[in-house]
Amino acid sequence: MHKSLKASAWILGACALVVAAICAHFRDNIRGYYRFKTLCEADGGLRVLHPLKKNAGWLVRKGDYSMAASKYVAFVRYVDGSPHDVHYRSGLLSDENSYVVTPANVDIPVIYELRSIEERLPNEARTSRSGYEVWEIATQTLMVRWYKIGYSTFDQNRTLLAAPSGQACYPDEQFYAPENHSKYFAD
Repeated sequence: MHKSLKASAWILGACALVVAAICAHFRDNIRGYYRFKTLCEADGGLRVLHPLKKNAGWLVRKGDYSMAASKYVAFVRYVDGSPHDVHYRSGLLSDENSYVVTPANVDIPVIYELRSIEERLPNEARTSRSGYEVWEIATQTLMVRWYKIGYSTFDQNRTLLAAPSGQACYPDEQFYAPENHSKYFAD
């Protein structure tokens, strides 16, 4: 009986050592996952810092016209050599033919600027942030922001066939979803 207790203790010790070695090997993945979850809660999704005025013009990048389709946005403007105003006509938001592009009426100012954000987070393992920020141009005040936090569980350079293992919270597409637009604006 004494020998079987000794053998059982040895097997338990060996199993504990194997589990500890596996945990040590994957500690970066385990820590990264919990940091990802914490960042999603703390920083991800929509934050309305200051409600926006309705029916104002927005400055956007060329081709980023989707906000023109919002019933709360008067028009969007982009600069490509000369400024152009874009108004939504009808149709698919992703189709440029759904918009009317005209030379800008510079007598009507744009109030907000839509900025696209994409960055790796410093001191975080394989974690990034992307999304959109709406800034008030005159005061350079961040008004609204929508962040997607992305995390790759494993380093693709160290996986078979560079298999992706990414996950994200709060997809960027939700920023443009018409049902979310009312949340950005003051009543």
